[in-house]
Amino acid sequence: NLVAGAEHETRSTDDYRFYIKDNPDTPIATLLESQKIDEISVYTQIDYSYKDWRLLIGGRFTDNEISGKKVTPRAAVVYMIDKHQSIKALYSSGFNSPNMVQTSLNTADEAATITGSDSLTPEIVKTTDIAYSYSKNNLLFVANIYYSEAEDFIVRRATDNSSVNSFFNDSNFSRTGAEFDLQIAMETSKVFANLSYQKEGNEINTDDASAFNTPRVTFSVGASTDIGKTHSIGADISYIGARHNLNDYNIVNVNYTARLQKLDVFVTVRNIFDEDILNPDNTTQTSDLVAQGEDGINAQLGIRVHF
Repeated sequence: NLVAGAEHETRSTDDYRFYIKDNPDTPIATLLESQKIDEISVYTQIDYSYKDWRLLIGGRFTDNEISGKKVTPRAAVVYMIDKHQSIKALYSSGFNSPNMVQTSLNTADEAATITGSDSLTPEIVKTTDIAYSYSKNNLLFVANIYYSEAEDFIVRRATDNSSVNSFFNDSNFSRTGAEFDLQIAMETSKVFANLSYQKEGNEINTDDASAFNTPRVTFSVGASTDIGKTHSIGADISYIGARHNLNDYNIVNVNYTARLQKLDVFVTVRNIFDEDILNPDNTTQTSDLVAQGEDGINAQLGIRVHF
């Protein structure tokens, strides 16, 4: 099988201006001027199968009028052990174009503390992944390990004028991790679980500032069961490992759903043990500031309509 295509994407923004409260009709500064960026890409992929093997090879060429041209290839090999099991090896590459704030933020004020850089190039991610899958009847299990390389990631730091910050392609780093997923579906119940491990999580790395804000281990498990034809109840537990200056914590949620013909009414009570859910400050990635993630026990009431 051969797949090929082309895409044209336009991104635009209006003027981003500052005003004085007492004079809302006259801007005092323009932080980001209106602009439009066009991005054109073409892609292709070949999918070939032979006996128990499947091979995919493809790539994408992208031309962004601000950040330039990039070619991002991908390839995968899948081997079917039997009708329930398979092993997959995948190599993929992708990129993230700089956004308009990073390239075009500009204030004429001499007291400006941050400015954009029009010399930025896209961030590149290259990932190698090996996965094992097992699927039989109502059970699915997937285990995979991966190695990712990040190139030219955009960071914000001081310029030669130490009072002004700007954006630079200064960060190159790698990440290694593993993930396990389990899903079981029975006649009246469902169970799911996920375990994720990131080797570099919660470590200080000058080239990978966000690693310190990333938990090394996360885990979640949940289940739901039907009570008759109308009612169902469920619960899930999520564990977030320690990161930065924050301890690990658990979040427990419970749910009730009533199915009334074409209408579902559900109630979810979140964080039933009133954990302090705090997140590190990602603005600077170095400060000890924290942000409140969720304010204690809270509830959500919802209605779904089927038609």
